[in-house]
Amino acid sequence: MDNFWEAVGKLVATGGGAAIVTYGLVQWLGKRWIENQFNERLEKFKSDQQAVVARLRVEIESTLSGVLKVQEREFAVLPAIWEKLDFAYGVASALCAPLTRTLDIHGISDLAMEEVMTAQEMTESQKRRLRAVKGIERQTLYTDIRFSSRLHDAEDHAREYSRYIAANAIFLPETLMIELRALEGVLWTALTDKEKALNENSDELHRTARMTLEGPGKETVAAVEHSIRSRLKSHMKAASENSRV
Repeated sequence: MDNFWEAVGKLVATGGGAAIVTYGLVQWLGKRWIENQFNERLEKFKSDQQAVVARLRVEIESTLSGVLKVQEREFAVLPAIWEKLDFAYGVASALCAPLTRTLDIHGISDLAMEEVMTAQEMTESQKRRLRAVKGIERQTLYTDIRFSSRLHDAEDHAREYSRYIAANAIFLPETLMIELRALEGVLWTALTDKEKALNENSDELHRTARMTLEGPGKETVAAVEHSIRSRLKSHMKAASENSRV
């Protein structure tokens, strides 16, 4: 291109009509060259912008895909959490209730006692202990064994609830996790107090265990229920809006 402009300069220097014609040619060629340069740069700019837009589209779609997967997981987890929570709280409440009835085995035959122990899936060691005693002593031992069995059952459900919320904590909002952890604490506090109440024969601890579930327990359950309902409604609304897009 520098050689071209040098040759043009020489033609102009010779003067005359040829120089005028050449000058016009130079103007035309210069204009075309500028237009070509502009068009080339414009196309490159468009190409670069398209690449940027394509990259951003991939990043946005990837981000939205991840968000949707987390929301889908949360939508599946929330009902399961409520089910495990409701069961664990219900079993604990029944255990800590003030009037807990126990089967009256005082005076029943050994054959009937065998049927009771089998139906309640007692261990062989528990069966041997009950066979070795009679009357009031058997009734007291039976009551203790049944309470221990119900306590272990309540603890198993509380542990299942604890494990489930721990395993799925990453999919849940922090505010909901705070409420779920608070209820976890309420459950274990009540169950621990109930076990101590039996071991120490303490009416005060029996009452404390019951009040823990009936006071802070009920309030926390209500708060969790409200939060879960709100989250589920939010997910259903978002799914409905997405289906219309």
